[in-house]
Amino acid sequence: MVIAILFVTFLLVLGGCGNKPLSNTNDDAVVTNTAGQTVANTSNEAVQNTNVVVGTNNVPESKDYGIDFTASYLGEKKFIAEGTTDLPVGAKIKIKIHDEDYYKHDDDDMDWRLENLTFITDTIVIDSQTFSATLVGTDLSAPLKSENYTIEISFNPRAQSDKIKEIVGENGEYLEGSLIDNSISGLAMLETTTTIALN
Repeated sequence: MVIAILFVTFLLVLGGCGNKPLSNTNDDAVVTNTAGQTVANTSNEAVQNTNVVVGTNNVPESKDYGIDFTASYLGEKKFIAEGTTDLPVGAKIKIKIHDEDYYKHDDDDMDWRLENLTFITDTIVIDSQTFSATLVGTDLSAPLKSENYTIEISFNPRAQSDKIKEIVGENGEYLEGSLIDNSISGLAMLETTTTIALN
């Protein structure tokens, strides 16, 4: 009888052990996070996904772009502008040459303006950190009757390719610095000028 009781007791104990793992591994020790990755739960508590995705909007950083240049008169109605810039390759800049007081004559007679005022313009594409442009006037565009001439170089985001607009913003949203010109509402351009004397 005693042997039978001990045998039954042994079976009951053995059956109870089958409901639990024999090792001390915690059920929460290995879990799967929301990214589908298996990770170790060293704290024996449920693991939360703390991964943070940064820059999902891919918004470019604003940048202070520079344009530095010098200009000179070569004779025979030829001007040259040479300089450096960190604008991205493929950017287009416009160069204008005109009388220093050109815009003071906006209301003057058109025939008089054509006879007396100089206005030369050209657009070049930046292909490196240095640039050089020679602008040649005609008898009509460059009567050269003034002593001093202004050379303007400007960068208009709206006149750029889609690739450049992605970098600087269609309206120059990502442009900053001392060359910013906000004279046109809703548009940030870069503009820099210098003046030279012919005599």
